[in-house]
Amino acid sequence: MAMRRTIETRFSELCRLFDIEHTLDRDLAGLQLRMEQIILGS
Repeated sequence: MAMRRTIETRFSELCRLFDIEHTLDRDLAGLQLRMEQIILGS
């Protein structure tokens, strides 16, 4: 249970850091593309 909480907390922090929560993508491919753009700085 503690490991799950740690993973969820870290994932949430990354989402907030890279503003992934508000990408407005409609499918998995779009979300993946947006995440790559955020991480690579494009």
